[in-house]
Amino acid sequence: MDVREKDLKEKLHSSEYNGIKGVLEKLKVDVNKGLDSKNQQDLEQRRTAYGRNEIPPKPMKTFLRLCWDALHDML
Repeated sequence: MDVREKDLKEKLHSSEYNGIKGVLEKLKVDVNKGLDSKNQQDLEQRRTAYGRNEIPPKPMKTFLRLCWDALHDML
């Protein structure tokens, strides 16, 4: 999912999420305590429900693409 910063801010403050506190309520997270990292069952349920909290890496450029870019970068 690719959401731009402006779109993300608008969505965060929309009536659907109602700001950061609304997001925390939807995720059932205590604002002061966070998640209990010792409760593996809860963490696994969250991974199943929400997915992993990671940004997928960009695909690497191919060798041909690197050569092409180098040929056009001779200025």
